[in-house]
Amino acid sequence: MTPSRRAAAALALLALAVLWHVRPALCAAGADSATIRIQPGRVLGAVNRQLLGNNMLGYQNARTEYGNRGAGIWDPERRRSVPELVTLARQCGLSVSRWPGGCGAHRFLWKRTVGPLAERPKQQFGLPEFLRHCSDIGATPIITLSAYVCPPQDAADMVEYLNAPNDGANPGDGRDWAARRAADGHAEPWKVVWFEFGNESDHGDHAGNRLSPEEYVRKFIAVRRAMRAVDPRVKLGAVLENTSTGKVGRWTRAVLEGAAREIDFAIHHCYLPRYYSDSGKPPPAELIALALAGDAQIDHVYRQLRSHIRTLTGRDDIPLAITEYNGHFVQKRSQPVPYRHCLGNALVNAEILRILMKPEHHVALANHWQFANEYWGSVKNYEPPYVRRPNYHVFQLYHQHLGDLLVRAHVACATYDTSGGYGVLPRAGKPAHLQLFEKNLLPEQRWELTPPGKG
Repeated sequence: MTPSRRAAAALALLALAVLWHVRPALCAAGADSATIRIQPGRVLGAVNRQLLGNNMLGYQNARTEYGNRGAGIWDPERRRSVPELVTLARQCGLSVSRWPGGCGAHRFLWKRTVGPLAERPKQQFGLPEFLRHCSDIGATPIITLSAYVCPPQDAADMVEYLNAPNDGANPGDGRDWAARRAADGHAEPWKVVWFEFGNESDHGDHAGNRLSPEEYVRKFIAVRRAMRAVDPRVKLGAVLENTSTGKVGRWTRAVLEGAAREIDFAIHHCYLPRYYSDSGKPPPAELIALALAGDAQIDHVYRQLRSHIRTLTGRDDIPLAITEYNGHFVQKRSQPVPYRHCLGNALVNAEILRILMKPEHHVALANHWQFANEYWGSVKNYEPPYVRRPNYHVFQLYHQHLGDLLVRAHVACATYDTSGGYGVLPRAGKPAHLQLFEKNLLPEQRWELTPPGKG
């Protein structure tokens, strides 16, 4: 079988598996059939498994479940990754691991996360432990630096700690950080490449401190040059605004123009829809229908973002890193249900992944928010039995059924209209009423496969 035909078969399996697991939860009334037309000769590009990444939490000055246990992935008593969580990470193809996680990085001091454990009793899951966990699951690490409290020298020292040979040479601040790494249990360099300069830095640090985009650019350039003076292989990403319309704001424009020659990759976070309600309104079927209508909008955002990057930097070689994405269902009491953990949101995440895989968007890596426990975790519990929530299965299905190549496919089925809301723009198609299956979530499905060239 040729590579393209293997990819076609894998894509067919993926389509069947995804539809089998989620179609019964949400479907157009009267839509008894759908046609998936696969064109094995139309190769779009290679499959990028670096999009199956996730976020790990190592927050400082927070609950010890984060600083000491990584929200459940690290066992500080045995000083090892939790074996069951390693297995779950491997089974879902977790390819890129991001640390220390989201807005907890705003004022994160990395030097407090290394060295003897007795000197960091609330940070047992520090930098060396995170890297060991990445090694255990076979994931590429991406580390978020603070745009507020990580000056150029600290950033350079981190690169020395991570990547410099333990040979007694010290390019930094008078301390041998490579020797510190060796004392922490890893004599050989970790060879970390991917770093972010800040997390959603345009919105401030939640403690009253804000950076202008011009200040951010000056810091970004100084930090990147200091890091690359230690190891020219490292890549530093610049934070853009999290637009959901494709429009470019003042922050994004200033960052792209001001740091145009220095940016190694551009960072965007994808959260759609944006639902904050415990009222039960709109009804579940309407809300999930609205959420699933956002895929075309997300596709448009990344087409526009590529255009803005090209126009404002004069470069076409800057990839994107989508280091957070999810359906943004935020509820205080999770009424009537915690939508962030429902099958409908699993479909939203599956659609986001489908869009990020398009080669024209030039996405280098992506990280779902997030892997274990906390408010969003796709795996629940700190001890057995571990619960795999619906979002987990999206990654497991992709991981198990993806081939090596993307091929063109077309799905024909009933459609519906939505007037939009919660950040999702209106969308119209051939009208069909949408309903939830109330009783049997997995009714029998009948499939007929037509060989290529026969229909």
